[in-house]
Amino acid sequence: MVCSWALCLEAKRYMSYEVPCSWQKWNVKVATDLAGLLQSVGFTMLTIDSDEIVVHYPSAFHLVQDLKGMAENNAAWKRKSHLHRDSLIAASAIYQQLYGKEKGVPATYHVLSFIGWKPDPSQPKPSKRGSQTASFKDLGSLSDPAKKR
Repeated sequence: MVCSWALCLEAKRYMSYEVPCSWQKWNVKVATDLAGLLQSVGFTMLTIDSDEIVVHYPSAFHLVQDLKGMAENNAAWKRKSHLHRDSLIAASAIYQQLYGKEKGVPATYHVLSFIGWKPDPSQPKPSKRGSQTASFKDLGSLSDPAKKR
């Protein structure tokens, strides 16, 4: 998250210590790990979707308040238990300067949603290869594929 990055930047400049930062770019590895976990416990026909949602807050302080409400302030591994007010004010100023817009300061949330099924005789099975009744190359000439079924 960019807000974490601003806090890290402030900590490195003014406090001369490192803060655990988690501002690396969103990675497909998370979805891959989740799929592997679900498959290892017997789920099949997995569908995993990821969305990026950008929310604008009036200030970084409003963002931090929202993160606390979601318990995301406890998500950092080996974090310091106390954050000084001066650090928050400096990080807020850096974040506002670098990323602030008319709508406020942005925060990007990455949301994973997933579904999987346990094997069951009633579970739908994929059609056999070559059993299709239309080709992708004919899609432009089909008037209404649903009527042909």
